[in-house]
Amino acid sequence: MVDGARVRVCRDETFTLGERTLVVGIVNVTPDSFSDGAMFATAADAVAHGARLVDEGADLVDVGGSRPGPVRTRWTSTRELRRVVPVIEGLAKARPGTLISVDTREAGVAMAALDAGAAPSTTSLAGGDAKLPRDRRAHRAPGSC
Repeated sequence: MVDGARVRVCRDETFTLGERTLVVGIVNVTPDSFSDGAMFATAADAVAHGARLVDEGADLVDVGGSRPGPVRTRWTSTRELRRVVPVIEGLAKARPGTLISVDTREAGVAMAALDAGAAPSTTSLAGGDAKLPRDRRAHRAPGSC
């Protein structure tokens, strides 16, 4: 451990910041994703991609299923749930022990993702649903990664 290093604990994984570069694999499951052009639009494709990222050395995998915009309606949360939960469950099954985070601003999505095996990501706490921090504590989830 590096003297004075910051330590982050996510689920059962401890990361000492500053020891080495940590790699975060990104899995976007939105049909209009800016980064991958919807290459992983099905849950099976997204799980396979996430597993490949882990096999290639990702320390954690971040799953996102929402495209932020100025107007967010309840149906987007439902759609986001349908996108991210099967991927999180599939990746947790395909690569047990993998640290998985969810990129969401919706408390309901975050809670379902936690139940599916994810840990909260930093962006989950950046804004959005005011119930998120309270719900995270109620779920006894670890701090954000």
